Amino acid sequence: MSLPISICILAKDEDELIVECIESVSRFVREIIVLDTGSSDGTIELATRAGASVFQYEWEGDFSKARNHLISLASEPYIFMLDADERFTGGKEELENTIKELTGVGQVKIVNYISNEEQSETYVSRIFKNKQGFYYDGVIHEQLMLNGMTITPQKTRVSIKHLGYQKEIVSGKRKLERNIALLKKQLSVQPHNPYVLFQLGRTFYVQGDYTQAVTSFLEANRCIESSSEVPTYYPSLVLQLAYSLMKLKQWDQLKKLFLFGIEKYPHYTDLYFMYGVSIIESKNISEFSLIPQLFTTCLELGEADSAYYETVLGVGSFKALFNLGLFYEIIGDSAKSFAYYQESAEMGFDPAQKRIDQLQLTM
Repeated sequence: MSLPISICILAKDEDELIVECIESVSRFVREIIVLDTGSSDGTIELATRAGASVFQYEWEGDFSKARNHLISLASEPYIFMLDADERFTGGKEELENTIKELTGVGQVKIVNYISNEEQSETYVSRIFKNKQGFYYDGVIHEQLMLNGMTITPQKTRVSIKHLGYQKEIVSGKRKLERNIALLKKQLSVQPHNPYVLFQLGRTFYVQGDYTQAVTSFLEANRCIESSSEVPTYYPSLVLQLAYSLMKLKQWDQLKKLFLFGIEKYPHYTDLYFMYGVSIIESKNISEFSLIPQLFTTCLELGEADSAYYETVLGVGSFKALFNLGLFYEIIGDSAKSFAYYQESAEMGFDPAQKRIDQLQLTM
């Protein structure tokens, strides 16, 4: 028996992605709704053929308005928001248990597939009861609200595979330019909104404009420092600022940021990992001895808890092992280097196996 869930998908020109999205979940739920905002490709026909109820909506440059209209079309007791570039990776049991245990809003784990060798994890609010007054706010990177306030969500066992960060998908669309325009539009109304500034920085980073990314992140940080609350996304802001500073090779500022971040978030594995990477990248001889300590700390901490931190998979395991192998290879300790590479390779990390193959050629 299908579950009393409405899958709600907002889409435009997603003919290469929409069918797999629908098929990943269609056998488990009673209703799939696609709200199309003006596709000129085969999205509508393909979604209809895949079993979705498709509605058309005139795009107004506001994601919240579109999502709120999408909610109004849902008829089942529970709503599960999906994007066309996402795939539900679980089974009926995860969904059934989630709606049985749901008291408010359910967070699902999003696994972002950036490349074949890199994935990141985060949790996002996606499942909630219908007809309870939930609505979205914000023209872009919209947040789920109730009675004018954001909701404290509960973690679920539901997991989603997100393909939208892969280069071929990002480069094939003009989404980044559109997103920047929408974020700037929202900033014209809310110039000191740190969340919007944070999302603008992230978008500039993906676009490759690291200077503008740093500017936006620092402005978001100033807004947060002037308020009494530290938002849940603040660890991500620190990490994204670190990535941007590294791209710009601003090593002194980056070191200060890592020391601040590690003191504030001592269990955030990604900060130790990126600190170690920055020492390697900067060829900072004075801090070279810190490298094994930093990556060993990563292994001791393990993977960061993605319920609290946005994290790259492997920073607490195979990637830290690989970088320890790299360190010992650089200083000429072949035995230790080989051992760390071997352990990393056994966890399925292909670059480690390639280094082993190279080392064996020189033995």
